[in-house]
Amino acid sequence: YSATSVDGTLVEFYRDKRLMSFPGGEDIGIAIQDKLTAITVGLLSVVRLAWFSANNRNFLLLSVPTSTTSMSSNDYTYVFDLDKGGLAAEWNAGFSAFATIHDRTSGELQLWAGDDAGAVYRLFSGSFQDAGANFVPVIKSSVLRPLENESWSNIGSIELYVNDVSGSWTGKLFIHEQTSSGATDGTYTALVFTAAPYKSQSAQGKRLVCDFTHSKRTISEAFQIEITFPTQNLA
Repeated sequence: YSATSVDGTLVEFYRDKRLMSFPGGEDIGIAIQDKLTAITVGLLSVVRLAWFSANNRNFLLLSVPTSTTSMSSNDYTYVFDLDKGGLAAEWNAGFSAFATIHDRTSGELQLWAGDDAGAVYRLFSGSFQDAGANFVPVIKSSVLRPLENESWSNIGSIELYVNDVSGSWTGKLFIHEQTSSGATDGTYTALVFTAAPYKSQSAQGKRLVCDFTHSKRTISEAFQIEITFPTQNLA
């Protein structure tokens, strides 16, 4: 019913409530088989597996989310320590989605999870982060090097292709591998995107364009783009 890759190893959760690792056929969940056996058959299809490895810790999470009162005893997440073996933690909360991100300031790898109510949590920190409706996803591109060496160039516009152009699409343009969002030396520029006219929309997706009031002339070989998505409800 659910599967994930753990450092090249396939881990699968089966209808008979076994948590198996391949190759080798090891039953990872045998130590808490009584808890896994108690998972309601009707919830097997929503079980989520996630692997998180950071800061010398290697975890496998098995989560059973439910908002049904009669099945509240199944609303749990079991955390396995794959290095030490056995169960590391048991949380009385289930999650429907997991994501790993790097903190934009520290570079730290973090594990986040969302539940069916739209709440978002940063796991392994005890920090309740958002309530879904005010969660604003942010992504940052890799460092772009369109020029072979450092030279003068003009940045005329930046374009995005997305599924839905509604909401407020903003971002930042970093120059010279600058990462400070408060830079005042011209190496950071705020971006505001608007939907392109209907006639110029592409079949690749709906087109958003950020036009500068004038071409941004800069000397550099490295750029990075950060995009802030409109407010999302993760439910």
